[in-house]
Amino acid sequence: MAHIPEGILTGNIAAAGYVLTSVLSLISAKKINCSNVPKVSLVTAAVFCASLIHFPIMGTSVHFSFVGLAGMLLGPLAFLSVSVAVLFQFLFFQHGGLSSLGINIFNMGTAALIGWLVFSVRHRFNNTRKAAAAFSFLAGFVSMLVLASLLSLALYFTNFPKEVAIMAFTAHIPLIFLEGIVTGFVGIGLYKLGKEYLYG
Repeated sequence: MAHIPEGILTGNIAAAGYVLTSVLSLISAKKINCSNVPKVSLVTAAVFCASLIHFPIMGTSVHFSFVGLAGMLLGPLAFLSVSVAVLFQFLFFQHGGLSSLGINIFNMGTAALIGWLVFSVRHRFNNTRKAAAAFSFLAGFVSMLVLASLLSLALYFTNFPKEVAIMAFTAHIPLIFLEGIVTGFVGIGLYKLGKEYLYG
């Protein structure tokens, strides 16, 4: 349930989601150029496909997002990449709804940016293989933690009982760890291939 369905959010929350998403998408789009379009496209495709890997938990379903990985690979461009992926997830799979599209993009895009910021801390440890592995795990872990938290807050401020918001967060706890582990292994692989694959 990383995507909030149609008809769930209040008008104020839905409108705020669209405003915040528009601003951050414009800022992110300033970083794009002809040389990084292929990389952005590949990462967008990976985030788009991630929603196909889902698990039924506590009466709902959760799925991988790989937004932390997007942040590791694209830096600030990750928000734009995730925006396109979430838009196509809505259009092709009906994940989320039109009124909730803005907040869904904001939640996942912000999580991607947090993943980038967490991963960038590796430079303080001389960007060694161990640092890349540790901060790849943390990027995936923290980004999914942020995504689950933003989802729960959106539900809470839409006047759902706090038990519903807590359940939405709790359902994502196993995935928070799984996403960290998978992102960690991918980060190690990319580091071995060449540090130039990773942002910064």
